[in-house]
Amino acid sequence: MNRLLDKYRPKKFEDVVGQRAVDIVRSCVRDRQTVPGLWIFYGPKGVGKTTTARILGMALNCKETKNNEPCLVCESCKETERGVGNIIEIDGASNRGIDEIRNLKKIVGIKTRGTRVIIIDEAHMLTEYAFNALLKLTEEPPDHTIFVLVSTRLGMILETIRDRAVLVEFARVKETILVQHIRNLAKKEGFEEELSTEVLDRIIGSAEGSVRSVVKGLDVFLSFARDNKVKEFVSSYSISDTSVLEIELVKSFIARRIAKFADSVNKLAEEGKTPIEILIIIYSGVLTVMLREKGLTKFKDSDVYADVSVHTNQVSWFVNRFPTYLQMMREFPDYSLLTKMLLESICMV
Repeated sequence: MNRLLDKYRPKKFEDVVGQRAVDIVRSCVRDRQTVPGLWIFYGPKGVGKTTTARILGMALNCKETKNNEPCLVCESCKETERGVGNIIEIDGASNRGIDEIRNLKKIVGIKTRGTRVIIIDEAHMLTEYAFNALLKLTEEPPDHTIFVLVSTRLGMILETIRDRAVLVEFARVKETILVQHIRNLAKKEGFEEELSTEVLDRIIGSAEGSVRSVVKGLDVFLSFARDNKVKEFVSSYSISDTSVLEIELVKSFIARRIAKFADSVNKLAEEGKTPIEILIIIYSGVLTVMLREKGLTKFKDSDVYADVSVHTNQVSWFVNRFPTYLQMMREFPDYSLLTKMLLESICMV
């Protein structure tokens, strides 16, 4: 279902949708000898952070850059597109320990032609020991090596690393820009006429300013439209900010369904939700249910919990324990520990 994401993924800075931050990055390509060795791209999910980091790497290695853009036709650009160039991507969520950073040190010690760009996605998930090892590595970075840390949680990145880095903030994309973007893609796919106001509202309403979410939504819509089921799409595509998995997580927590709850945590982890994000989802959901029972129903996620009730003792216990859980997850962002702590709240009340 990610066909459109792959097909229309930006390959030049000018293709990145709705981000002024890109101009800052693009301006550094001109004088390659003075490009900062450590960057942090931060902001909401799906707004172009990792994509911009890839384009930066491609542009710095391109042999025929024009207007600070990669040419996409030279051998270096072609190697990068094949995944064999000077760009190394690391998932900080699954490679978060000190051993991974030590391995990275060995890799960057190997000489290479051009500029090696190390992209660490979900960088805020690195452990404290990994951050300290990375700090030493970036204090005296090898020649022609640039590090780009990508994160949705700037505050979780080690302060001394933040102080050394060039910080580039990526923002949620404005609705008007998202509408124009989705119209352009629908036109290219030959379905512009089917893209009604209702369809746009459904897709844009669920995106939260994320270009990636909009493209995913359009991909789903096209699958319905090809089967002449546009009405079914409008009635079934959710504009709720709360995903089905998140709803199941909160409901199973409140209902004390231990197996279902643990399964929901695992599934959200697989989707890339951090332990702190999962904890906050539960906290928000419990408060929503409690407030709904007191007659406060105007919250946008209130209706999805219409059939749920929560005991006052359960709310009190969890709210009292929440600061401790939050601090633990900041220091030790571990999914297994999170599950155990939350099961404590389920079992002890």
